Amino acid sequence: MGIKKIDENIRNKANKGLLMKEEPVSIGNEGVVERLSDCRKKDAIIIDVNEKIDSLKRIFNSLTDQEMRIFTTIYRIGQEFSRAVLYREIAKEMHLSQSSVRDHISELISKEAPIYKEKTRNNRVLVGIKKEFYDLQIASKLVNLTF
Repeated sequence: MGIKKIDENIRNKANKGLLMKEEPVSIGNEGVVERLSDCRKKDAIIIDVNEKIDSLKRIFNSLTDQEMRIFTTIYRIGQEFSRAVLYREIAKEMHLSQSSVRDHISELISKEAPIYKEKTRNNRVLVGIKKEFYDLQIASKLVNLTF
């Protein structure tokens, strides 16, 4: 078959709609870039989590025994009742004065322990564990170490 005959065949098929429109066979490097980007995002998340864990290790290593017990008491009571904890509850649980608990919590906050403190409308102070700490799922190991 000559070139003219092949060309004529192709034109006839195209006119009859028998040939598909040209579509790219490959998306080129665009797909590679997207996959690399996804890998980099995952790596960044892993690095971020590892940095948080390293930071928490430094924080927990800096705590005194009493501060660690108060932290784990806040965690345990908070888990049990699914809410933040009052100074009074911590003091009763640990057989300490509320002012002693307040002082230790101030130290925990200054050492950047993963806790928060908030005042209610009736001037009660609630203390709880930050959600990010729960998300790491390492607190149960800490509670088991101290109790």
